[in-house]
Amino acid sequence: MDGRGLQSRKVSLRVLRRVLEQGAYTNLVLGPELDKGGLEGADRTLATTLVQSTLRHRNFLRPLLMEASRNGRLPKKLEPLLLLGSAQLLLLDRVPDHAALDTSVRLVKTEGLHRYSGLVNGLLRTLQRQRSHALARRSAPDAPL
Repeated sequence: MDGRGLQSRKVSLRVLRRVLEQGAYTNLVLGPELDKGGLEGADRTLATTLVQSTLRHRNFLRPLLMEASRNGRLPKKLEPLLLLGSAQLLLLDRVPDHAALDTSVRLVKTEGLHRYSGLVNGLLRTLQRQRSHALARRSAPDAPL
């Protein structure tokens, strides 16, 4: 994974943290964060897609992550990152699995949370293995978006 792909995800994670943890409005923080991250073209589009997909489907993704966790809970500080990784794995066909997994683990390390890298990798790999079951649940009539 090149530095640009990782940079798109870093910017996406910053936006997600501001929206999910601080209550910021996506439409107010996305553009400035994309500019601040120096993203252009395809990288800017990727970051925007990652943020929008993650936020739109977080009520579907969060329970899947909690079920994949041994204790049924997620460390609060990892939630935006795990939502971002799971959105890439389950919702974005154009993002290869290895890229979603690799960048998620690299992001947790760049965030200074090295000790959680195994947890992030394990949870996302569990979702990867359970993808068909998870997506079948998503298409159920009463499934949350």
